[in-house]
Amino acid sequence: MALSQPQLVELNSKMNQVFSLDEIESLCFDMGIDFDSLGGEGKGAKIRELIEFCRRRGRDEELVAKVRAERPQVAWPGAPAPQAAPAGGGGNEYNFSSHAQTGGTAKTVNYIGDKPKTAQPPKTVGRPTMLRLDVAVPEKVSLGKSFVLAAAVRQPSSPRLTGDEYEKVASSDAMVVWPSKQAYVQLGIEIIAPDCGIEGRDQISFQYSQSYDSTIHRFSLVPRVTGPINIIVNLYQEDESLGSASVKTTVSEEPVGRVEITTRSEEFKTFDKPLPRKVTILFLAANPKSTDRLRLDEEVRTIDERLRLAQYRDKFNLEQQWAVRTNDILDAMLRYKPDIVHFSGHGSLDGALIFEDAAGKAKPVSAAALGALFHALEGVRCVVMNACWSATHATQVAKDVDCVVGMSRSVSDDAAIGFAAGFYRSLGEGKSVGKAFELGKVQIMLDGGLDDDDEQKIPRLKSRPGVDPTSVTFA
Repeated sequence: MALSQPQLVELNSKMNQVFSLDEIESLCFDMGIDFDSLGGEGKGAKIRELIEFCRRRGRDEELVAKVRAERPQVAWPGAPAPQAAPAGGGGNEYNFSSHAQTGGTAKTVNYIGDKPKTAQPPKTVGRPTMLRLDVAVPEKVSLGKSFVLAAAVRQPSSPRLTGDEYEKVASSDAMVVWPSKQAYVQLGIEIIAPDCGIEGRDQISFQYSQSYDSTIHRFSLVPRVTGPINIIVNLYQEDESLGSASVKTTVSEEPVGRVEITTRSEEFKTFDKPLPRKVTILFLAANPKSTDRLRLDEEVRTIDERLRLAQYRDKFNLEQQWAVRTNDILDAMLRYKPDIVHFSGHGSLDGALIFEDAAGKAKPVSAAALGALFHALEGVRCVVMNACWSATHATQVAKDVDCVVGMSRSVSDDAAIGFAAGFYRSLGEGKSVGKAFELGKVQIMLDGGLDDDDEQKIPRLKSRPGVDPTSVTFA
């Protein structure tokens, strides 16, 4: 009789507890299964894939029989209760005993024979602390299409995960032992989803600081079946020093917190109208070793902040490429397929933009070369060159790109950052490129970077023949 889904989950958990990776490989050999062909890396992933392999081929009962033969003292799902090992006899006895301090179940192992018969409970130093494990998934997912599961450890008084991406949220209390005189505990999150493939990691280890909520950890899952999909998320407290080199906790492999959550998988349906595509802004930064240091990090942070404040923030996607070498430019353009390209760095008096070579040294790129790049590519509608003396490039690039911003002479960090702030804040509010350009210059004036007589002398807006910049919008 095939195992039920709860039994498969139980089988997965217990195999992780009592088998090593090498033992799983030997088990596969005994069953005639190619261990290397099982997906994933690490013990947890291999066990999950082995169980799924056997389930699909109706061999789950055979697998249970094999693991029971190897570990007869474990209560395996779908198998008779284990018999106690005779006193003084051979074999291994697995004693799963509860320890209230950890809020979970600690695994202790007795080896009968030439090792001690009595397992000692783990020593724990610290105080029990209540936390909460939150898990979120979409309400519905599509067969064969990846979706994101979010998990976070939070204080009991903190709000649950909220937001448009967290349609369905489940929570569970989690009791951990907080070590004395230590600012953090080591925790681990594990995903068990028999009906899903897992892209990348299925578990993560992290340090949890006292009195704070953890970062949100995301896992990518791909449904293999349609209908309800049951997912279990376990939270573990991992082995960690408790304030003394000689005192360690043996926190068990049983979870201190556990959340079960269900989503629904459906056949993927295409839409009559394509889903709206976000506007991609590609930020290219270059500051070679031999050039003056620029505040490029502050500039991209300002752009990101201004877009996040804007009404249409969800329509924009900001990608970043740092220390750009000349052989990185085309690769980045093809990879990100940007609508807007923003270059931040140095320009030279003779009209070249300064990128880097393989050694991090300055390498100029001419206006003709950059013009040829945008002539060959399609899809870029706006280019901003926040670099000194870049107006020459703007004129060349504007032959093939709707709108191009360049600087007519040397520009300070403050002025460059101020222009970017006003320009992208305006684009995010649905303003045209022409209007955003004017408001970018206004921001420079508000910041005190230019006198009235100079305001028209630095940023310059060029447009492709026949294109009105006041008609070009992105939101």
